[in-house]
Amino acid sequence: MAGKKGKGRPRTLPDAQPRPCEWCGTIFTPIRKKAKQRFCSALCQRRWRCRPEVNAEIARRSKFKRGSMQRWKGDPSGYGYVKFHGRHIHRILAELKVGRKLVPGEVVHHVNGDKRDNSPENLEVVFSQAEHARLHNFARWRRGHAA
Repeated sequence: MAGKKGKGRPRTLPDAQPRPCEWCGTIFTPIRKKAKQRFCSALCQRRWRCRPEVNAEIARRSKFKRGSMQRWKGDPSGYGYVKFHGRHIHRILAELKVGRKLVPGEVVHHVNGDKRDNSPENLEVVFSQAEHARLHNFARWRRGHAA
């Protein structure tokens, strides 16, 4: 009868031989179900996967995509947040307006909602991202209830 269970020789897995970890060089014995295991731990595997030359290659390949995502899409020329020496110009202008450097958690809010309008009257410094979200949610609520 075809399809009878329990017939035949049970499948055996080969015994894994001790080998060095490809990242740290420690001698380890892989578990039997993973005879081709290359690393002694998940940490070594993660470190190998995130090594600097791999990160540099990923960054190089995704540079164009990342750049196009960061560019302003509402304007045909691709104009986005303007930077000055690697810093967003609206943050620099907000620092000049308040007369001090911005603390790392502070967010610059564009009052009229146009992120390209960097006039000092349009910039407002808020203390956290949560406060900034509240401002946007309030503006959205106000637009919905304007009658």
